[in-house]
Amino acid sequence: MLIDPANVFTPMIQPAIKDYHQKQLERVVELMAEEKAELINACQAGKARQVMIRAELAKMIQHRFSGFAGDTRFYEDALALLLGYGPLEPYLTDPLVTDILGNSKDIWFVKKRGYQIRIPLAFESEQSYLKFLYRVAATAGGKIDENQNAAAVFTDRQRLMRIVVTLGPLGITSPVIAIRKHAAAYTFGELIREEMLMPEQACILKAAVENRQTIVIAGRGGSGKTTLMASLIDHMPSDQRAVLLQETCEVIPKHPNITNKMIRLSDNALVKDYTLFELTKLALLESVDRIFIAELKDKEAFDFFNAIYTGHTGSMTTLHSPVKDLNPEAVINRLLQLMARAALGIPHTELRSMLEKSLDIIVFMEGFKVLDIVAVGAAEEGERCEQYER
Repeated sequence: MLIDPANVFTPMIQPAIKDYHQKQLERVVELMAEEKAELINACQAGKARQVMIRAELAKMIQHRFSGFAGDTRFYEDALALLLGYGPLEPYLTDPLVTDILGNSKDIWFVKKRGYQIRIPLAFESEQSYLKFLYRVAATAGGKIDENQNAAAVFTDRQRLMRIVVTLGPLGITSPVIAIRKHAAAYTFGELIREEMLMPEQACILKAAVENRQTIVIAGRGGSGKTTLMASLIDHMPSDQRAVLLQETCEVIPKHPNITNKMIRLSDNALVKDYTLFELTKLALLESVDRIFIAELKDKEAFDFFNAIYTGHTGSMTTLHSPVKDLNPEAVINRLLQLMARAALGIPHTELRSMLEKSLDIIVFMEGFKVLDIVAVGAAEEGERCEQYER
């Protein structure tokens, strides 16, 4: 059952609320952002405690907005706005919600178990919606503007979320925001209860990880690929070491011997960029047994499979790929396209040979379900394991 945000954030979601209340709410947040910017930034960076912001906000309301002194709802709404996510909080704290999608000020969806559900969320005006997007970007340590950063991607490192904001003129009818929460660390038992996996599928995948088979999880965006991978990588034996490479921080492994790295891209010419391609090459120097990449997108695919080919078996990644007819050949062709982008002049036949000798299993996913597990290339069929209990 969805939580009604009207019970959590009345001023933003009920357009009929008095203008005075709303304007005072926005004013106290603006003053806090102006006068306590250093404290807010320190809190968002984890260098100061939130209780300090709470105290300063209470003090400002008491002395400069005395009409709302003692109004708990006004205080909590101001705090939620100040820290960036206000009316989205009920959905950010819902463990089943993976995505929050704003198409306009009054058209919002969440994604649960791979399905999109419209939610009763609306901002009273385009201006208040736009101000909200600016605050979200600031909370994630980024900046947006219609001239230089009309489309931007941020990572909220504290809450482990990827945030994509598109402003006008790129957003033709309205600014757009898409928030992807990090994949929850489900156990196989929990994934079985959520009906993502059948017990026999969990059994096959657990054995594949333990036996150092290389896995590619294929499917469309939001199909549950990252959630499944987050569960799988924790089954790596503890005497092995791995590195997890991500574009945004979506997976936090529980395994004690996995280092977690994220790409870094900067507009500052003095700050070195670290792409997924560069991090993949760097990982080969770090004495790891396996490499996990949250999503293959480009030429890093060559170094990934070359590493497996030369001994880093048991590695794992996800791939945006069609699942029509559950055709492994379509996945292989997509991987070959990405590998060829490394532009090393290696013949297609040799790339294919490397891939087929490196890849063991393709997992097809759609709608937060494992549709099929297909053995390809180097995989050995017929392995057995004990049934996974519900």
